[in-house]
Amino acid sequence: MYFNVLDNATTRTIRSLIPMPIGGFQSAAAFGTGSMFANTTAEFFTINIPVQINFSSFSIYETSGGSGTIDVVIYSEDGQTQIASFTFTVTGSSGAPQKYHIPQSITLPPGNYIWGWVTNGGADSITFRRWEVDLHGLYSGVGGCPVYHGTKTVTAGTMPATVDPTVDITAAADTATVIRLET
Repeated sequence: MYFNVLDNATTRTIRSLIPMPIGGFQSAAAFGTGSMFANTTAEFFTINIPVQINFSSFSIYETSGGSGTIDVVIYSEDGQTQIASFTFTVTGSSGAPQKYHIPQSITLPPGNYIWGWVTNGGADSITFRRWEVDLHGLYSGVGGCPVYHGTKTVTAGTMPATVDPTVDITAAADTATVIRLET
């Protein structure tokens, strides 16, 4: 479907979207993997929503089996407002896309958002696909600017009420987790 994003972007609602990382990224074949094992390290990455979306599930590509539960919070671009939060249980599947249902439908208008997630228990884990972003440190390493992908130490299994992407999130790598939002 083709449409002009600038023409009534807030009045159109799409049903499925794979948010691209902010900035450029390498070829589709250039995927890396990421994982979460420690319930005291939350991961954060910025997603761009070009048009309004209403979704009630999301998918990720699990590269190896995992277990346990993961808490997710979607924050405003500045990290000062929680837009939505939910918990999902990892299926433990390996080498395939996995779809997770969200307890409530979420509507996001066009804009940038911070997706944060952390495992709930010390034995909980998940390993997933990431875009390899080709920005040579600009994605996560410019002092005083927002970090688009990184981590923050948190109280065991607890997401913070707010997060400052210029201070709280420490630089990780020039990567972005691949997620698919859908109804």
